[in-house]
Amino acid sequence: MRLRAGLIIAAVAAAAAFALATTASARRFSFSDTSYLELWSSLTFGTEGGTSISCPVTIGASFHSKTMSKVNGLIGYVWESHVATPSCTGGRYRFDTETLPWHTIYLGFEGTLPNITSLYIKFIHLTFDWEAGGVSCRTETTATEPTVTGFVLEAEGGGGRVARALRAVESDTIALRGSFLCELAGRGAFAGTGEVFVQRVPPTTRITIRLVQ
Repeated sequence: MRLRAGLIIAAVAAAAAFALATTASARRFSFSDTSYLELWSSLTFGTEGGTSISCPVTIGASFHSKTMSKVNGLIGYVWESHVATPSCTGGRYRFDTETLPWHTIYLGFEGTLPNITSLYIKFIHLTFDWEAGGVSCRTETTATEPTVTGFVLEAEGGGGRVARALRAVESDTIALRGSFLCELAGRGAFAGTGEVFVQRVPPTTRITIRLVQ
């Protein structure tokens, strides 16, 4: 995996600056539901040293409220996570569920108001163990080195935007700590595209996001 540090920061910074200039048109996001389910058939963790581990992942999360101001800050939590470790390829990783809940922070958006195309959030305090080539390591995301995910939005009738997919932003990398062999792998990041639904059984309803005053 080729990792490109910092690209998303510039994109989000530009979008955030535009957002500040247009708050008169819409100050908040409105969500159709507060609980959502992330389904990743293959979420890949890769390192600059060439490690690439892909696993099916399920994550359950929630927003604090059905409305959210366009201001960077805590907007919700991840309450549950599951990695289908036996189905991993290239190695394996496991989320440390004892560190739950993880924080989700609003980071910014892409697109031109009101037709935004992506809504970015970052995960902090996500702790996971990973193993490849006989080397075992432990990694944690922090406020300064988070894992970033973007809701990919498409237009629907009534002015809303439907979250059709989730995209892990691989340009946001994490320092790898632990043994010398772990640090030798350089930096790491998640990559892949998943689906997002309202957290119901069966998961068939999509999350809709609207801009409101």
